[in-house]
Amino acid sequence: YVESLTRRGLAPEHCASHIVLICNFGLTENQSHTVPADAITAIRLLQTILKMPRHDRPVVWIVTRGVYQTDSQGNRGPIATDLVPAASLWGLVRSAKAEAGAGLPCMCVDLDLEKNPDDAAATVWNEISQVAAMLETGRLLESMDNEILLSGHGNRLVPRLNRREAVITGLIKMHMSERGALTNLS
Repeated sequence: YVESLTRRGLAPEHCASHIVLICNFGLTENQSHTVPADAITAIRLLQTILKMPRHDRPVVWIVTRGVYQTDSQGNRGPIATDLVPAASLWGLVRSAKAEAGAGLPCMCVDLDLEKNPDDAAATVWNEISQVAAMLETGRLLESMDNEILLSGHGNRLVPRLNRREAVITGLIKMHMSERGALTNLS
């Protein structure tokens, strides 16, 4: 995958603004023991990035493969149970972003297991190119989707909240002893 990305034109000048950490590619269920090594690498990388001056920080891409399953139409399904440790990398990034806020430019991309290496590299390179182009126009990274599932069917899936109607099956009485915190709600 790294060779494929390099062949796609990942020139040294782009390396200064984007770092790609490719995790758990090509692993079988019996080889999942290397995922903790990916987590350690990710932690060290994020720590190094956070030590840099804010305006010099590159966009970090955490690329996983097969963490999320897709159905025959390419829609997102449950987390693949045999790759749950790799999914923890996404949780690591979420935690780091919660602590650092806008100071940690990081994107998580999960690729379908069915993609061959060249197609996977092309897909990642396309995402990096699109984000780089948007950043050059002045768009803020915080306004972009930073958790992306790229299915083998060509779908680009991102998490969204959907408004739902509340389902109340009986009477509810709530009392707030003091305003300002949900802990005061009883």
